[in-house]
Amino acid sequence: MAWNPHGRLEKSFNLHLGFRPDPPLSLDLVNATSDSLELKLDVEEDIEALPAVLFIMYRKVDSDQWEELETNVNNGKY
Repeated sequence: MAWNPHGRLEKSFNLHLGFRPDPPLSLDLVNATSDSLELKLDVEEDIEALPAVLFIMYRKVDSDQWEELETNVNNGKY
């Protein structure tokens, strides 16, 4: 709640407990170029919500070190 001589403003909101979704049933590589990957995920039919963020572990062919990429999901496309 905030107020000043001109009036009062009251805002309310609800917080919902988040959860970590189950991993996808399968992950397919649809297309690969020198600087991008197109992935297809198969998820459970009764999933409550699609993931908003994906964490992808990858490594270059000539490297032994794994790296993590965090990417946002845009309209179901990754």
